[in-house]
Amino acid sequence: MSEQTAAALLASNEALHLAVSSLQSGQQVLQGTVQTLHGDVRTLQGTVQTLQGTVQTLQSTVQTLHGNVQTLQITVEKSQETLQALQRIVEKQQETIIILQTDVAAIKVQLNNCATKADVEAIRAELFRTLAIYTVKAFVWVVTACSALSSAVYFIARNVR
Repeated sequence: MSEQTAAALLASNEALHLAVSSLQSGQQVLQGTVQTLHGDVRTLQGTVQTLQGTVQTLQSTVQTLHGNVQTLQITVEKSQETLQALQRIVEKQQETIIILQTDVAAIKVQLNNCATKADVEAIRAELFRTLAIYTVKAFVWVVTACSALSSAVYFIARNVR
């Protein structure tokens, strides 16, 4: 072998050593990167599991909210029915109030034609005064009539013989 060939082989051998050592350091870097990626994959898997748990919790919360919304809808419907019933009652009461107001107005008109306590007392006093006057007159008339009858009987008894 010639010196040139030996030098070329030597240079080639050195280049191969450099390439092998470069490949080995690249392999180490790749192994480090692979280990980092494995750690990142584990972290991502943990994050995915956490997210899956969160999604399940959110789904459960959504189902609960859906149930609550249905309950609220039923409650609102019942409240609307109750409100309608109360409105009907209020309408009936308004009609009753109108009737009562009409009746009260009629009673007020009739009360204007009625006597007050003072009017009744005045009429009562007038009645007793009138009765007293007529009682005296009746007594005087009865006494006069009895005297006249007694005189007539005496006159008849004396003169009839």
